[in-house]
Amino acid sequence: MPLGETLTVVEVAQRTGRHPESIRRWIRAGWLPATKIGSVFLVNAEDFEAFQLPLARGRPVRRPVDAADEPL
Repeated sequence: MPLGETLTVVEVAQRTGRHPESIRRWIRAGWLPATKIGSVFLVNAEDFEAFQLPLARGRPVRRPVDAADEPL
């Protein structure tokens, strides 16, 4: 994923009012796309904005997996 404007887990947690560990769980579950650099997850700002709509309805929604993303 090319990195434009990015947010850290803590920044996403502050913007959503959730605990940072919840954000990490969402990332590991595939609900929120992120790039891991070293030990830090970075969330693309555009992906975060797209994530906001399902979150406003109460809980994250798992994104469909593209065929290109599936393991061979």
